[in-house]
Amino acid sequence: MVNLISQVRDAHRDGKIAYMAELAREITAVLGPHTQVEEHGLFPAMAADFPEKIAALEDEHRRIEAVLGEADGPFLTDPDWPGRLIEALDLLRDHILKE
Repeated sequence: MVNLISQVRDAHRDGKIAYMAELAREITAVLGPHTQVEEHGLFPAMAADFPEKIAALEDEHRRIEAVLGEADGPFLTDPDWPGRLIEALDLLRDHILKE
């Protein structure tokens, strides 16, 4: 994941927006199964003891997924999408450290 995030940053620096979207779709493919295991296995088991922390982690999942999902939409016509993707990946990096 760290390597993919680094590649997105490089693509952003180089103005390769379509490649950023391609990488975002790859990140989504990697994160999907991981998120499912967490939200259907680990998180429910921990929710009673840590309800606020689990709710925050799930909220971060939604926020990250929303921006990654935009890679399948009209990202090329939205000049703000690359910045949103970088912000979402910053959140993802912090999220991974929390987990």
